[in-house]
Amino acid sequence: MKIIQGALLLHVLIFTSGCSTGTPTVTPLPTNVYKEVAQVTSTKNPPTATATNPTTVTNEPTATIEPKETPIPPTPTEMPTSTPFHPLSGNGGGVIAYVSEVEGVPGIHIMNADGTDSRQLTNEFDAHPDWSADGTQIAFSTRRSDIVAIFTVDVATGQVTQLTDTERSPSHPDWSPDGNQIAIVYNPNHPGINYELYLINSNGKNFNALTDSAGYQTYAGPDWSPDGTQIVVASDLEDNFNIYRMNSDGSNIVQLTTDTADDRFPAWSPDGEHIAFETYQDGNWEIYVMNADGTDLQNVSNSPDREQWPVWSPDGRRLVFQTDRDGNWEIYSINLDGTDLQRLTNNEIKDTEPSWHQ
Repeated sequence: MKIIQGALLLHVLIFTSGCSTGTPTVTPLPTNVYKEVAQVTSTKNPPTATATNPTTVTNEPTATIEPKETPIPPTPTEMPTSTPFHPLSGNGGGVIAYVSEVEGVPGIHIMNADGTDSRQLTNEFDAHPDWSADGTQIAFSTRRSDIVAIFTVDVATGQVTQLTDTERSPSHPDWSPDGNQIAIVYNPNHPGINYELYLINSNGKNFNALTDSAGYQTYAGPDWSPDGTQIVVASDLEDNFNIYRMNSDGSNIVQLTTDTADDRFPAWSPDGEHIAFETYQDGNWEIYVMNADGTDLQNVSNSPDREQWPVWSPDGRRLVFQTDRDGNWEIYSINLDGTDLQRLTNNEIKDTEPSWHQ
């Protein structure tokens, strides 16, 4: 079972976002990766949503590991057109970046938090957008020009810059609150399936390994705590995916969820008190919120459809997420008590992987 899931996750961690029956996928690589994952997890006995007892895992921070391939200095790459992008109004609720598949090619888009004034920033098989702390740039995973790498895009000008240049597949960038580092998922042992958690400088240099798991373990979807001292992440250290918390140097790993279903893509609330995540505990993908210590799990979405990839609003009062409740993948937002559901995108194409900035 571990080898089967590991093989699937080779593609999952390159571009994870959605497909037919598991999780939407915005990727030029083989699709329907999460279909098999969802089928495997759905055969398990879904547990009840009860408080869990966090489990501490001994894992000291590992030494800095430089990849064999030296990351190149950032290289600005102009968009096909040089038309500048004027700032969005925000409409009092901030701005949301997300992935949208225009003509079948996923790219980074931005819109106001109420769904207005949507515009396209990139369109070259791009995924996993994450805002810089100052809101001027978005980091993202990409597969363009026969490489898989981490890029950034300047929101005002549309100019893209390549941060990494390796033979392997870095993905899931998440900017530190101070803007100096980016957490990524990276496979240092290709062709083995062993995706670990790394930090790189915001200029793409200095690959620093935070985890060094034995076997075929995988980390996915890291998210920094608001104070920058901790990182929450999903991993299959215990066979299925659960949510873990660790110090930002990789030490003191604590397991927050212990159910037998998959729990993935955690997101820390702006006040640091809660963590939202997607889970298959109820036999379908739902959005849950729990305390930062893993207690008091609450189902926010409560829907028979697939709700995934939760992200907090800047004020911590709402969650934005992707769902297929309309027959195709769209972006919605909702209050923490499950009320005031709002649809933000309305397209026949896939809209997934939101990232919210004030």
